[in-house]
Amino acid sequence: MNSHSANRWIRQFQSSLPVAGIMETNTTLWQFLLELLLSNQYSSIIMWTNAEGEFKLVNAEEVARLWGLRKNKTNMNYDKLSRALRYYYDKNIIKKVLGQKFVYKYINFLPF
Repeated sequence: MNSHSANRWIRQFQSSLPVAGIMETNTTLWQFLLELLLSNQYSSIIMWTNAEGEFKLVNAEEVARLWGLRKNKTNMNYDKLSRALRYYYDKNIIKKVLGQKFVYKYINFLPF
């Protein structure tokens, strides 16, 4: 994803993102993943795969561990995180990209 697309994505969802940033505890999982994706600090564990909202959990267990820290659930792992992600399928927020391991897509991502 180029910086121009990322900046528009940030502006589009800015009202949904928590004010306090990465330590906000009432953040939803989809918001948390978006925060990680928009921060260069986490590019070794989660990254955009295209400009249409598709992303990959490069290190799924580490993403899950960080999510567990955010939610104060020290036993969080990828199995539990992926179960939580499936909740978003019916809500048309995120879907799994079939045939690709650890790859998901934001449904309402608008290409710029």
